[in-house]
Amino acid sequence: MIRYQDFIDGIIISRGRFGLPRDTYKERHHIIPKCMGGTNEESNLIDLTAREHFDAHKLLYEEQKDTEFGPKLATALFFTITQATEEGRVKLTEDEIGYIKECRAKEQSARMKGKPKSHSHRKHISEAKKGYKHRPESIQKMKDNRKPKFGEDNPMYGVHRYGKDAPNYGRHFYNNGIECHTFYDNEVPDGYVRGMLHYNLKNPVPTSENFSKHAKGKHWYTNGIETILAFECPEGFHAGRAGWKWSKNR
Repeated sequence: MIRYQDFIDGIIISRGRFGLPRDTYKERHHIIPKCMGGTNEESNLIDLTAREHFDAHKLLYEEQKDTEFGPKLATALFFTITQATEEGRVKLTEDEIGYIKECRAKEQSARMKGKPKSHSHRKHISEAKKGYKHRPESIQKMKDNRKPKFGEDNPMYGVHRYGKDAPNYGRHFYNNGIECHTFYDNEVPDGYVRGMLHYNLKNPVPTSENFSKHAKGKHWYTNGIETILAFECPEGFHAGRAGWKWSKNR
């Protein structure tokens, strides 16, 4: 594939920057895109035909798609669809249009990832989808994706879930009274103690390096809703934890 700069240099050598006839449809192009530091100075501008403009943006995107400029160059490439498919201008093939849309979709997906949609945005999407019907081939593809997968087609194939080969082998639950996570014993952050958070939501155990020392002499008591750790049973509570009772009172 020809390099972008060689493509531009070839046009400049053959007809100059602004050598297209006045009655020819042309589009002005930034040789160095503005997102990459290009300016509007005449030395950075060139007149291209619609086809040349598409080819220039495609070459530029292919060379820069893995860099920080990739998303913006994908957007610039997308705009060549409307410029290059109108009557009287060069027409793109279905493969070329599909390629442009795929690049644009990847750019939008990366830009919107993790960004919540506003109420008006969600409403607009809902209205746009009313009455929409999937093509038969799309329906068949969705059906195929829902079929159970066996053997090597199953994503869990070959994954050992027990013993030392289990993904979380050696990890335990720790909480800081607000959050609960699993850690290896030698990677526990400061302020976390061993145990799951839901055992003691209302009265979390104070942070301590030695939980057994803190709890020494105390017992669990519950009223069916709250669970606390105390020396004596409060009024309205009984021995045990929420959800189950001890077989013997202590």
